[in-house]
Amino acid sequence: MENIDPFISPELHEAVRRFGFNKVAAQMYGVDEISEKTAAEIVGTKLMTRLAEWRQVDSGLKALAALKKG
Repeated sequence: MENIDPFISPELHEAVRRFGFNKVAAQMYGVDEISEKTAAEIVGTKLMTRLAEWRQVDSGLKALAALKKG
């Protein structure tokens, strides 16, 4: 597994060290606490948002292809 430490800001490292990952993550995502339920909701919401964006892109590309054919 790759080390991601070089990509994390020193401020975030310090916040995680001082407060714990779960508290920092909760603040970052605007929830009171990170639990299995809130983590699943956050990941699920992001996934569905990304899928909706890609559906729009796919629809646009298909419409463009149809215009070029006809």
